[in-house]
Amino acid sequence: MQGWRADHEDAHFMRNGGGNAYDLFGVLDGHGGSEAARLAAHQKLPELLRAACGGASKAFGELEKRVAAAFVETDAWLRARPEVLRDQSGSTCVVGGVRKLGENAYGAFLANAGDSRGLVVRRSARAAAAASDDHKPDRDDEMRRIADAGGFVSDADAARSGAQHVVARLDGNLAVSRGLGDFAYKKDPRLGPGQQKVSCVPECYDVGLGGSSEPLAAGDLLILACDGIFDVMSNEQLVAAVVDALDAGADVGDVCARVVGSCLRDLHSKDNMTLMVVEIGVDGSAYCYAPEAAKKRSRADSASLEGGDVDMADADDSDDDDDDGDGASEPAPGIVVDEIVGLDKYDRQSDDAVKRSYVAFLEYCLRSGNALPWEAARSSAAGRQRPRRRRAAEAPRAPAPARGGAPAAAGAAPGAAAGGGGPPGDADLDDLVKFAEGDGAASPTEKKKKKKKKKKAGAAPPAAPDDAAAPAA
Repeated sequence: MQGWRADHEDAHFMRNGGGNAYDLFGVLDGHGGSEAARLAAHQKLPELLRAACGGASKAFGELEKRVAAAFVETDAWLRARPEVLRDQSGSTCVVGGVRKLGENAYGAFLANAGDSRGLVVRRSARAAAAASDDHKPDRDDEMRRIADAGGFVSDADAARSGAQHVVARLDGNLAVSRGLGDFAYKKDPRLGPGQQKVSCVPECYDVGLGGSSEPLAAGDLLILACDGIFDVMSNEQLVAAVVDALDAGADVGDVCARVVGSCLRDLHSKDNMTLMVVEIGVDGSAYCYAPEAAKKRSRADSASLEGGDVDMADADDSDDDDDDGDGASEPAPGIVVDEIVGLDKYDRQSDDAVKRSYVAFLEYCLRSGNALPWEAARSSAAGRQRPRRRRAAEAPRAPAPARGGAPAAAGAAPGAAAGGGGPPGDADLDDLVKFAEGDGAASPTEKKKKKKKKKKAGAAPPAAPDDAAAPAA
């Protein structure tokens, strides 16, 4: 949820490991811009973590080193990205991994850099078995590292005393002391990644992996959230709110939406907010789109969906040139079509500020790899075909259940699926806005395809091979 902020700078990801491998989840809270968070979440960190966690039998000490190395490698990769150098952004990052250890036994780890927070919750005890500690500049060990790197922390004493509206800041500016990006604070070539003013090295925690605690059971929870949630709720309050709602039979996605809505409306959080709740050991198939199963539904069944068929392109991109709609599919039975059914709400808006926010939402979906609104359902008011979205090999899809029961996850940030890969579609933002305002009957992607076909039709024939260019002497 963008909330009251002018921009939405959060990002998140989910990756299903399959079998007994780790299922991976992450929430990133960007600052100073969105590029560091989105590039890390959608293009680099998840795959590095998957490689780091490969071979699920690793002892926790070895796993901790490999996860930290994945953070460091992601940070180095971001340093070379022109988008990050241009906006000078940074991002906190909290990730969680869950794997099955045996019959009704699961292990989990948290890795955190910054002030986003992770909780591993034993549902029966209604309490966190592990919780990450925030990296604030006035924390003793963080202050020592900052001073050793030549920096300073402003208002540290006042912040520690609990003075209202006082925040300790690194070099008088940054309110967090670990994270990805923020390369203005990582300039000393004599220092390693963990010794800079801002460190990218995470702190790691485990439950059920290192032998120091009992394994988790099916129904226990992994909760990841950015500081927009924890600015107005304590760990205990968040755990109580989530567990109470789940025990009352609420859907996990609805729980996320309720909590985030309450933080905005009742508790007056002024920040971007992302909340992810993972039910460990619970079959998550009800949260996934299943294209093959959906294709078998009858026309009468699909007609009952508001707005008609739902068009979800596959990940292998094999039918991108199929303009006749044969490859379209609908949500699997039991899936409720997204509340945002099209662009008619945009058309009805007279408030320019609201329109700008909606365009920003479209841009977020386009760039982060989340489903665009008209891919959830066709606008019944417009009654026209939505643009198909080209999906690369790493395009986002909700995690399928691992054998033996995989976590079901839901995030309250825009879009239900985790991000992956690069920009997802053929359409650009100008095309989306024109389409939203009803300019032209064809969708942006259809227009792009027609241009490509015209270009192919008018292309010159290929030149003859060099050895056929002239007769032999």
